[in-house]
Amino acid sequence: MNNAPSMVLWAYMLRPWPYRLLILGILVSPLALLPPRPAQVELIPPLNAKRFGMALFGGQIIALLATILFVSWSFRWKFNPRPELLEVWTAAPWRFYSESICSELGLLLSVFVLIQAGAATWGSIGMHRSDKRMPWLIALVGACYIILRFAIKPLTMSASHWVAVAFVHHSTGGDQGADSTQLGLSMVLEAIRQAGPWTCAMVVLWMGLLAPIIEELFYRGLVLKALSGRLPAWMALLGQAIAFAMMHLEMSRFIYLLAFGLMLGYLVRRTSSLLPAILLHVSVNVAALVAALS
Repeated sequence: MNNAPSMVLWAYMLRPWPYRLLILGILVSPLALLPPRPAQVELIPPLNAKRFGMALFGGQIIALLATILFVSWSFRWKFNPRPELLEVWTAAPWRFYSESICSELGLLLSVFVLIQAGAATWGSIGMHRSDKRMPWLIALVGACYIILRFAIKPLTMSASHWVAVAFVHHSTGGDQGADSTQLGLSMVLEAIRQAGPWTCAMVVLWMGLLAPIIEELFYRGLVLKALSGRLPAWMALLGQAIAFAMMHLEMSRFIYLLAFGLMLGYLVRRTSSLLPAILLHVSVNVAALVAALS
């Protein structure tokens, strides 16, 4: 068998990783280049850039190796798999999201490493109850969800569609009504429907609960804390939102993810806790999954 099919598939599977590592490098560079703000040192002890970078890159390298092992296991440890194995792989689109799952777990590993090393604590990254009253918190999270769902999402998705039509579809002659993100999600949902209720439940548990918690711990916890010690508040909020949007590697949803990241960051700054942001993030993901599955 020719090496071309497997080489193309391997390149496709591992293609996101160079971009992820490049984005992480851009993320860490301000921490290494910018000195801590003197006025913030006592209020927000700065996260050491060297420790942060080593933990982050170490977690992502381990995640990359896990992705390679998963692909190798799926191909029965053959670099040049038989055609039927390629057909099985391509018939299960959810497998293409394995690199995203591994990357998320790498972010979680980075959080644990930094906390175990004493570079941060659960309390310092916001994992504690807010001092605000519970009814007020619920009302705030509910208001954020309504604004995000009925105002920000339609506007940002319309802007993303305009950009795609103007710069992508116009030049490539692609389907004017196609949405690559929605298409990918529908393929994954079709695959898990065929796999059975247990697989469906696990995907909902991962995408609806675990992934949002990990992302909040990392982006609104570590990243926001690290940037807040070196940048003004508005720049720290914008920086973590840009990192959050870029790491999803979904340009068709970049504007929406950027706005979503800003809102989550605002919640953390407003309540001094990660828990309201986690609640909003979980609510958004679960609502999207339920709507898609139904």
